[in-house]
Amino acid sequence: MDQESIIRYWHAVELLQPQSAPKLKKRSNLYEAFIHDTPIQRPLLPWTPESIVSKQELPKKRIWSHTLYAHLYDSRLVAEKLDAMYGADQGYQEPKFRESAVFAAKFTAGGRLVDDSFVLSSEAWFLGRVLTGKDWTRGFETDQKTLRERANSQFEGEVSSEGLRELTHWTLQFLGLGDFFGEMDHHLFRFRSQPIKPDKPESEDDPLNSFLLDDLADVADAISRGVKSEPLDQYLRHHDPKPRLHMDDQRASLPLMGRLMPDAYASSCWPTEHHLGLVHSQQLAVNTIQSTLADGHGLLGVNGPPGTGKTTLLRDLIAAIITSRADTLAKLRRASDAFASGGREAANDGGKQQYSYKLNPALYGFEIVVASSNNGAVENVTLELPQRDKIDESWLPEAEYFAELGELVSGKPAWGLISGALGSKARRNKFVDRYFYGHLPFGSEDKAAAEVEDETEVEPDEEVDNIVEALFSTPSAETEHADDTENQSEDAPPEEEKGPKGFWGWLNVSAEANAVRSPEQRQELWQQAVSDYEAVKVEERKACNDASRIRELILAILKIRKTIAEDSEKLRAFEQSLIEVANKLSRLDNEEGGPANMALKKCIDAFEKLPKKPGFWSNLFSLGNARRDWRTARQLLESQHDIAKAEFARITRLSQQLDSNKAQVEGKIAEARRVLQGSQQQDQALTRDAWELATTHHADHLLAWLKDDAIGRGDVIELAEPWRIEGWRKARARVFIQALKLHRTFFELEASRLRSNLFMINGMLGGSRFQGMSRDAIRSAWASLFMVVPVLSSTFASFARSFGSLGASEIGWLLVDEAGQAAPQAAVGAL
Repeated sequence: MDQESIIRYWHAVELLQPQSAPKLKKRSNLYEAFIHDTPIQRPLLPWTPESIVSKQELPKKRIWSHTLYAHLYDSRLVAEKLDAMYGADQGYQEPKFRESAVFAAKFTAGGRLVDDSFVLSSEAWFLGRVLTGKDWTRGFETDQKTLRERANSQFEGEVSSEGLRELTHWTLQFLGLGDFFGEMDHHLFRFRSQPIKPDKPESEDDPLNSFLLDDLADVADAISRGVKSEPLDQYLRHHDPKPRLHMDDQRASLPLMGRLMPDAYASSCWPTEHHLGLVHSQQLAVNTIQSTLADGHGLLGVNGPPGTGKTTLLRDLIAAIITSRADTLAKLRRASDAFASGGREAANDGGKQQYSYKLNPALYGFEIVVASSNNGAVENVTLELPQRDKIDESWLPEAEYFAELGELVSGKPAWGLISGALGSKARRNKFVDRYFYGHLPFGSEDKAAAEVEDETEVEPDEEVDNIVEALFSTPSAETEHADDTENQSEDAPPEEEKGPKGFWGWLNVSAEANAVRSPEQRQELWQQAVSDYEAVKVEERKACNDASRIRELILAILKIRKTIAEDSEKLRAFEQSLIEVANKLSRLDNEEGGPANMALKKCIDAFEKLPKKPGFWSNLFSLGNARRDWRTARQLLESQHDIAKAEFARITRLSQQLDSNKAQVEGKIAEARRVLQGSQQQDQALTRDAWELATTHHADHLLAWLKDDAIGRGDVIELAEPWRIEGWRKARARVFIQALKLHRTFFELEASRLRSNLFMINGMLGGSRFQGMSRDAIRSAWASLFMVVPVLSSTFASFARSFGSLGASEIGWLLVDEAGQAAPQAAVGAL
């Protein structure tokens, strides 16, 4: 299955994941919605005087906004029909009662249809396609658009009850469901009437369908055009071509040791309680993430049983990312170099000009987003990071980073403005109001609102938005826009207290201070901040300088051990050669030397026994035969002697050659043994140095390798820091703290431009739709916010609402917590 088809399949799955219609309940306060039913046969519409809504009390400066859930039905009917047609999967569970609606739409207080607010139920659409035998893998967005256009054209003024009945009937017929649910007039309309501010009637998020539908459809279309991020590409691959590293394999020892070397650590870390560092596998995970993803794109999973510190390790990763951005800032000659030359850009929001400033692209890629399938996992990270008890108290107040605002955002005593939770519109508004304007909550009422907010991932957001807005003492940040100092001051909420208020107030004070500084003074402040930052980085390197020698030592040990292996192999080859020479000598002596010697000796003995040459008379009397016979015998002996002598000489020469070879090999063996002994002594010296270094800094995993050639494993090692270097953890934490100070100096020196960018992104978070913004302007606005608040979060369900203005690969780091609890399709849009 190709990647687009995978996404289309997941999209089809989500079509059958509808939301429930809001339940009937009594209003607990004036800002909550009033929910009521009216029969389709004779509906009393909530904008008519006869409706019971007219008898409900409205808060001051609020008007009604009505959301219709048309033609309620029990979703069990759909499940039962599909079961009858296709059969149930293994593990099928009987569906429970759930009210849904065929479509939803939003209307103003006067009964006018809000443009493009018509939403078709994907479940009802899916059922209609099945009943009519049509392709249900495609076409939902097209059919929804058709129905939406019909609704927009049919309802031009105040909508009548007949008009709604007609649209409902036409929709059922269009879907092929005219007969399935029975008589239309036996069903109900349900209205959710919400008090809202009259100047901000906004279109509601999809109140009927899966929050993932639009994401999946958009991603599938993007893939069909060849647009996708590298992480998504990896996520959708059938197989990862990269070789896997099996940690329990002895062959993994060297790669694992390399990833745990002191110089593989980030220069900074989280200032943890009691200065405790990450334990073995936690540190291995962080270092692997850094080495694998810091300079590129990709995907990496960290698995482990509950309670093993998977979430905890993210704090060190976050510190490393923030410090990496500080490294980029420190390379700038002036603070103003963080912005592109001539990068001012104007955008329009409802006729009001808003200016933004493009950042230097080198400052992109440090955005950190935490995402999960549930609010609890998100809050585990983002609401805990700023809390005062999440760093060692010895760092306070030095480490404080807009601590008061961090406390407003997290709701608990905080040390810094490190993270914030986005997601639903209520959360986004609250986040902006708290961090930017410093708005204070009203104690227990605010807690009650927070409890309601927890339900907004499955219920529409607007009711909660208005409750939360009512709890703040000043108008929402959503109304704020800016193009310069005058406009920003004019649009901002009135000050109720003297002095700075929120990050906006701090920026105003900083901008005023900058106005009276000379360029030289600004440059001096910047250079001093950079120098202070570089100084603590030098101290960090000094702290681990001794331990950092371990990489050179290990490399030297590996090199010398390779040399030892090679020299040992040479020695074994020489020794084998010596054995072969000795065997040749033995064989030569036994098989050839002895017989040749014996043959020569026989020849010599025969010569000695050869009679004397016959005399004259003896030869005469034998008629010359005596001398002739003697001469023949002598010639034969001489011939045999020559042969035996030549063979003996050959064997002697060969023996001498072998003796010479033996002597040479013995010399080589002696030299090889001398060289090998020297290498072994060098190995012993290097191993001794490494052992002392590892012992001094408690690197038990390395001691095991030095002893047994396998990295240490087991509970003792897993529960210990890989390296416990005196003063190093504190030095690294100080780098992180100084990195935040460098950021703060940058904010101070570039307060005006940063303020403009933050007004822009705050407006986008609140729902403003700026016209004419370039991709660079949008990304710069986001990057500016992430500079101030390094970590933002959202559930997958709200991800598009929070970060939908960002494009593919425009989030630097996506940290998915509790990934195993999410359906695979949930992460697609974020990736």
